[in-house]
Amino acid sequence: MKKTVLINAVLLLLVIGIAAFLYFKPKKVEEKPAEHKLSELKADDIKRIEVRLRTGEPVVLEREGEQWFVTAPFRARADNFEARRLADLVRAVSDQKLAATDLARFELEPPFATVILDQQTFTFGTVNPMMKMQYVRTGDFVYMVNPQYAQAIPRQPERMADNRLWTTPEQQIVSVQLPKFKVEQVDGNWLVTPKPPITPSQDDLNRFIDEWRLSSGTLTQPAKAKPGPDSAVVKMKDGKSVTVNLAARDPEYIVIRADEGLQYHLSRETARRMFEPNWR
Repeated sequence: MKKTVLINAVLLLLVIGIAAFLYFKPKKVEEKPAEHKLSELKADDIKRIEVRLRTGEPVVLEREGEQWFVTAPFRARADNFEARRLADLVRAVSDQKLAATDLARFELEPPFATVILDQQTFTFGTVNPMMKMQYVRTGDFVYMVNPQYAQAIPRQPERMADNRLWTTPEQQIVSVQLPKFKVEQVDGNWLVTPKPPITPSQDDLNRFIDEWRLSSGTLTQPAKAKPGPDSAVVKMKDGKSVTVNLAARDPEYIVIRADEGLQYHLSRETARRMFEPNWR
């Protein structure tokens, strides 16, 4: 009996020992695939971006301080968010690094798009149907990266333009002169002249000024429309005055800033609140 108890005790200790060994055994570290950086550039340091598609004119953006500008094929304030999306290409990494040979198999000869960030060139090819990753060449190698980087490439130059009618400093509006009335700031309040049949409240006038101050269109292009007879003169706190001409009402409203040489396409509802407020 004692012998049986002894054997059971030894077996129990053996089981406990094996369990402890398995529990405390160092776990094998899974090796991650090597990540290859496509660039040593820093996104925040990029000052020039050029985009070339197979057809059409190249689009060039240049940074002046914190603001990006489209400088070709026309000049306009750029949408900073869209410009930063393009610059973010330098953050891309890949676990695949292939020699840049037989480029036709990656549809990189010719590429569908070329992006030049400062002095570094990136060319975009096809998407691998199995891995859902896109072939991008830079230097002597081809990498596979997330297709999100290609989604930032503009198919039309206008996509990169800022659709806001005003820069941030210009948003400090102190008066708007329209053909039939003027709203201006006097001693901290808004005043309408001539006085309308129904006097608008200060809230009404604040909303009216905000419509102008925060106005943003759906499309910005080089001015092509012919100026119409109606216009607005907008004056800022710094004394600057800008004339905005209403060039079209149908099928959409188009206003022109002659000082920029640009036309802004506005939704009908936005333009109505700017040019035809409901208290008139």
